Amino acid sequence: MPKAPPSGRSSGHVTLSFGLVNIPITLYSGTVSSHGLERHEYLPVPALDEKGKPKTTPVTKDDGSTEEVPVYENHLVGRGNIDKTTGELLTTEEKTQVVKKIETEFGPVFVEDHEIEQLFTLDPDTFKVNEFQPQHLFHQGHYVPKTLQFVEPTKTGTGAKKQYMPMAVKLLGTLLKGMREEGVVAVGELTTRGVPKPAILTADGVLWQVWHTDALREQRELPEGDLVDAEVQMMRALITQLTSTEVADLSDVRSELIQNFANQKAEAGDFGASTDTYVSATPAEPATDLMAMLAASVEQAAEQKAV
Repeated sequence: MPKAPPSGRSSGHVTLSFGLVNIPITLYSGTVSSHGLERHEYLPVPALDEKGKPKTTPVTKDDGSTEEVPVYENHLVGRGNIDKTTGELLTTEEKTQVVKKIETEFGPVFVEDHEIEQLFTLDPDTFKVNEFQPQHLFHQGHYVPKTLQFVEPTKTGTGAKKQYMPMAVKLLGTLLKGMREEGVVAVGELTTRGVPKPAILTADGVLWQVWHTDALREQRELPEGDLVDAEVQMMRALITQLTSTEVADLSDVRSELIQNFANQKAEAGDFGASTDTYVSATPAEPATDLMAMLAASVEQAAEQKAV
């Protein structure tokens, strides 16, 4: 299935930095945010006739008789729980009545999960394996992960008597070991409620939900410049100096700093917005003497590694 075209609008400008090298780069979205069904939130509001009375419409019942039922209008709900038809904020009671509807050429329609499930051959709460593929296809980025989950055999019993189902342990263990020895991943669809989602199970028991192929964008072509072999070799030397075989620790150490700062502001009675004006940084121009910059970066990296 073809991917969506490259994004024509950038999502931001950042500086790619390592060593003493700073490269200004532009970011573009790699996925399509509006992929799939177009759903919006609507508030059902009783429709009124010209005299201000509630409208009704006749509906034929199973026994052949007719019954007058109320007619409702769909008021689109915007951000901040605002009725976009009247421009008024929703009341607490109205917020509980808001539902997501699928856009159609005839108007928004409410479709329930059980109706969706009847359209597919997949049962709810299943991971249906469609095929096995070489694991390098996943690790090379042909499938883009979306969310991460772990799998394990189901347990039975309660409290202290809760234990794994023996047959589930054996079956899952046999499957994963077979996948490891074959060097494959399982590609399939995960159905919890509603629409099945593409997913991949790796041999270490990790289940990745992945993006649909047509929700991914084609990558923009990179411009070609005049590269100097000597500078490429020096760049490789810098990469070598900064290469580590240990798994990087990506722990979140900044949230605690932010939380402590927020606590200090609250303790001081400062609950308002800052009066400081934020000015986005202008991307730095790359240095013109690339060889000198790379050589200095290699030397700096070597000194830091020696410490």
